[in-house]
Amino acid sequence: MITHIVCFKLKERTREKMAEAVSVLEGLADTVPRVRSLEAGYDVVGGGNSFDIALTVTFDNLEDLDAYRVHPEHKKVVEYIKEVTTERVAVDYEK
Repeated sequence: MITHIVCFKLKERTREKMAEAVSVLEGLADTVPRVRSLEAGYDVVGGGNSFDIALTVTFDNLEDLDAYRVHPEHKKVVEYIKEVTTERVAVDYEK
């Protein structure tokens, strides 16, 4: 199983903007095949080093992750995220 984790910092760090971004990310679960599970949420602590949004997606294998990355619906979300964020970090690991 592959776990894909991405964290984002938003340009506008309000709860409304965070909730909007989470909603957009959660939409990927219904529109992109091969997603085994998807969870997104926003930071409730607001520490100085905190990122605003976290996304965790699991896949059966690397092929499924690669298919996700090039899927048209994922690409639309990537464009939205680029418009509303200032920073992004990611990690993909296999178990």
